[in-house]
Amino acid sequence: LFESAKDGILILDFETGRIVDSNPFLEQLTGFTREELKGRTVWEIGMFSDAPDARMAFDALQANEYVRYEDLPLRDRAGNAVEVEFISNTYLVGGSKVIQCNIRDISERKRLETELRRKDALYLSVVENSTDLILLVEEDATVRFASPSLESCLGYDVSEVVGKSVFDYFHPAEHAQARRDLEAGARDGFPKYPRVRRIRHKDGSWRSFEYAAADLLKNPEVRGIVAVCRDVTERR
Repeated sequence: LFESAKDGILILDFETGRIVDSNPFLEQLTGFTREELKGRTVWEIGMFSDAPDARMAFDALQANEYVRYEDLPLRDRAGNAVEVEFISNTYLVGGSKVIQCNIRDISERKRLETELRRKDALYLSVVENSTDLILLVEEDATVRFASPSLESCLGYDVSEVVGKSVFDYFHPAEHAQARRDLEAGARDGFPKYPRVRRIRHKDGSWRSFEYAAADLLKNPEVRGIVAVCRDVTERR
């Protein structure tokens, strides 16, 4: 396992922090050979660019016998930065304590996380700047999220609507059909074409809103129904 692992592995002396052994994948990851590493400490070889932090990490490891970092900077022999997850723990071998350090390349994971954050920021910007009203509604019709355009569309602050039933704002004459639409959509899928419902403005007037809805079945962490609504009162 040590020789074939796809994580870099260092074995350190518990008392001195000097490297006792390293596996082949660590050379592939860092460019440092087993012979170059043996007998030296990690803060002596330039593998970790911030030597004081590396020394403090070792001190913490001696005290706690376990450390885990996702942001400990590592540089390979050529000086290139590598994003790594660094997990170390202590155990006994023949009555003596040793430290095993597992070093995993997480560069691709970090790249994907950065890309995801960028996309999240983009989606958030689209939602926050949309002139259409965007709602996330639970299957029981409770409003879970409303875009900031709620105030310009209907006069309500977001806090006045979130947690309430969407049917509290529908015209009474349309409650029954709206409930049937919600139940059928959650069960069979919502139609692609938009529908129109009368919704009460905060000033008491009724506004006609065209809306299209979709069930967020693909994302188990954001279950519910998203609806994009547009005020078509003047057009109608």
